[in-house]
Amino acid sequence: MKKILLFVFVILHFSGNAFSQEKSVKEEGWELPDVSTFELKSEINKEVDGFWVKVSEFDLEKVDKKPAIFLRSKKDTENKSEMFCEVRKAKSFSIKDKIFLHSFQCVLFSIDEQTMSGKGIFRSKNYYGAMVEFYYFDEDGDGKFETRYSISGMEIKLPNWAKIQN
Repeated sequence: MKKILLFVFVILHFSGNAFSQEKSVKEEGWELPDVSTFELKSEINKEVDGFWVKVSEFDLEKVDKKPAIFLRSKKDTENKSEMFCEVRKAKSFSIKDKIFLHSFQCVLFSIDEQTMSGKGIFRSKNYYGAMVEFYYFDEDGDGKFETRYSISGMEIKLPNWAKIQN
């Protein structure tokens, strides 16, 4: 029963930003795993907005410690909870070898800390639900992926800087 209540709490607690919001902007850019360190599974060329884009898919099946992307945290006087996305599949989309989009399929998990008076701090790691997909765009061509979209099956569009560069 406690696990069910904790699950419901975490879903309600994080649903405002972690995965229900369609667009989230972080001006300094989101901290993402370096996809070049993953094993390349396939590369294809795909037409996007009338331009040819290289789509690179990376294999993480053999990776023991899956990379995680920080999504958000909440803290009060006795509890701290951080939500992450554990990457299971990754793709990058590039035009003229400059990446404009990363796509990550992942499983959500939280690291929770609870301070109990006289008993210390208790930590737990909890996984939630099925896989979700996040898209990280470099909207202005500066190499920072400042915009995150959380719309599964999203239609890929080229940012303006990529159209001009072509």
